[in-house]
Amino acid sequence: EDYEYSPHGLMIVGGKYGIGIRDRYGIVIPAEYDDIEILLSSKPYCKVRKDGRWMIYDIERHKIAVEGCFDEILRSGEMTFILKSGDLSRCMVISDCYNRYKDEEPFMITAL
Repeated sequence: EDYEYSPHGLMIVGGKYGIGIRDRYGIVIPAEYDDIEILLSSKPYCKVRKDGRWMIYDIERHKIAVEGCFDEILRSGEMTFILKSGDLSRCMVISDCYNRYKDEEPFMITAL
């Protein structure tokens, strides 16, 4: 119904149940989230919020990239993010390589 242009070649679109992302070919992320933020402009990851909790979404694979929902996802370095959930915190480091055709995840998650 509504959309907002993004300089990344993607558009934020609004629907009955929330916002999503589409590109010129169609829907990339369904319009069911409360908020969406691109993590890195050079990588296909964004964080999506639903019911007050954040998840990491892989835009190219069209799926949730990291299991779990988080209270906060904070940038901690150039390619490093802190994933906070309750009393637990984890660190996610995104690698330089990304291959959308492999099942390997191009990031490492460790406990803090």
